[in-house]
Parts: sequence; structure tokens; C-alpha cells
Amino acid sequence: MDKYNFSLFKKRAQEIEEWLKKEAGGLRIGRANPAMVENISVNYYGKKTPLKHIASISMEKNSIRLVFPELTQERRASILKILKEKSEEAKISLRKTRDEVWRDIQNKEKTGEITEDDKFRFKDGLQKELEKTYEGLDKIAEKKEREIRQ
Repeated sequence: MDKYNFSLFKKRAQEIEEWLKKEAGGLRIGRANPAMVENISVNYYGKKTPLKHIASISMEKNSIRLVFPELTQERRASILKILKEKSEEAKISLRKTRDEVWRDIQNKEKTGEITEDDKFRFKDGLQKELEKTYEGLDKIAEKKEREIRQ
């Protein structure tokens, strides 16, 4: 077997990155942004619907006005701590996914579907995918951290 299909890992890694972006975007840092109101539920034809499903959210002159107090150093530290926790949750979830894929690779080797050489080559490929995703998660967290520190 020449290649292992890492689509499960890649799909799950992408979901984890999206989750971290959403979680980081929802952290209040003293500046208004559309992500803060997009999940507010409104009554739409008798059904509770997230605002983002029925409206385009943007920051314009006569749109929604949100007033936020300046962040204190204590609050910034608290938000940074939450961000680090969310980032670590994402990495833990990613490691669990890696372990699932690794078990699948090992099972394929045990059943004779792949050779031992294939197993270790796939393990290297899996590790490269993991590191690439870690870099993406770190970039998301670093970007949000810069916003918080401003």
C-alpha cells in the first residue's frame, strides 16, 4: 500500500481548528466584533434561530452599537488563561484523533493489509499532519493573544 488515507484525521483536525477559532472569537476583549452577536437567538417565525442564520452581521454606522468598558490587566490575564485552556483542549482533542488513526494503522498491519514498513511510513505522515495542525492552532491562539494584549 503506497498511501494511507488521512482524510479522517484531516477532517477532524479542520473541525478542531474551526472550534478554536470560534472559541477564541467569542472571547470578549473590549472591542466589538460581529462574532459576539452572531449566536444570539431570535424569534423568527415562531422558532428560535441564531442571528447569523437570518441576517448578515457587519459593523456599520447605523447598525448595532455595543459599548464595552476598557479591559483591566486582571481581566486580560483571565482571558489569556481561558484562551490557553481552549487551545490546550483543542490539542488534546487532536491527540485523541491521532491515537485513533494510529490504532487503525496498527490494526491494518496486524491483519496484513499493510506491511510493517508501511506502518512506520504512515506513522511519519501522521506526525507531519499533526505538527502542521499544531502550527495552525498556535497561529490562531497567537493572533487572539495579540488582540487581547493590545
